[in-house]
Amino acid sequence: MVDVIDAHVHAGLPRFPSFEEYREYARAAGITGAVLTQHIGEFDNDYLVACARSAPSDFAVIGMVDLESPRAPEVITEAAAQSVFRGVRLWASTRSHGDDPLSIWRALAAHDLVASVRGPVSDLVDPGFVEILRQIPELVVRIDHVGLFAYGRDADSDFDRLMALSAFPGVHLLWGGFHAYSSQPFPYRDAHPYLRRSLSAFGAQRIMWSGDWARAGTAPLLDYYSAEPRLITSELNFLTTEDRAAVLGETARRLFRLALTSPSRRTT
Repeated sequence: MVDVIDAHVHAGLPRFPSFEEYREYARAAGITGAVLTQHIGEFDNDYLVACARSAPSDFAVIGMVDLESPRAPEVITEAAAQSVFRGVRLWASTRSHGDDPLSIWRALAAHDLVASVRGPVSDLVDPGFVEILRQIPELVVRIDHVGLFAYGRDADSDFDRLMALSAFPGVHLLWGGFHAYSSQPFPYRDAHPYLRRSLSAFGAQRIMWSGDWARAGTAPLLDYYSAEPRLITSELNFLTTEDRAAVLGETARRLFRLALTSPSRRTT
């Protein structure tokens, strides 16, 4: 049986369906676990932490903190003490208040938390973000939804610059968001050439997948979620069997320390 981890799942009322409802759909789709990811604007991560603690071998949390607060680095330190808390969402343009504009990023690296970074792609390829990666080489980054790149609409030159971030070994890529950034329905064929290019750049061991549960708050009453894993299992014919296993589950398990009993640092 293929181990499938959805690496970017929103859950929690009132904006999204409950975790319990998610688990029902996940079981039906053959999905083993998930990285529960806080939605933008919500800084109380207690619900997601409690949900992940119900099955810590298969669920982890990427939370949010108030990045505008001078206490943001301290809050990150406090959050890191929770065993299932494995990352923080932020933007490539995020900078800290105070004397050190990179203190938020340094706090993430110091506490072995993943920086789950949003686009737009123009911010990700900006020299300022590249400089963060240079200054904090131990920082582990997960670029969400392929940097919000709009397939066939955004400039290929920007995509090339995005792929150049693979030169930093701590940078990983999330394949997801196709319903928003593809101009075509499943299986999102206009995205396939770009996914092939990203596989060549990053390798499957630094790529993970999301089926976009609840799709930004819309009711998940259609059967799309059960179909989404087929993008990896049968639609992308350039993936090897080993590639599929990595993208569907192995990369996320390793990066977010799922089913690991030791809090030792990741190898990337």
